[in-house]
Amino acid sequence: MLCGTFCCQFYFSGETAFKHMSYDFGWARYPMIRRVKDIASSLPMTVIVGARSSADASICQRIQELRGDSFVDTHVRIF
Repeated sequence: MLCGTFCCQFYFSGETAFKHMSYDFGWARYPMIRRVKDIASSLPMTVIVGARSSADASICQRIQELRGDSFVDTHVRIF
């Protein structure tokens, strides 16, 4: 039977499955949260988080903490 030579040829891990399932999500290669402290404090910032976003509202508070005394305006849409 020809199928016997091709069956179970690949052993996929959970990581491979997750990668294939989340391919269309558009993950950031260099997330902004890691670089937000490097932005000049004189530059005002507005953060908008949508209801269907993968980021939760706590990201706004975290950005405000990282920016210290600089202006950060946040908008969270919950519907």
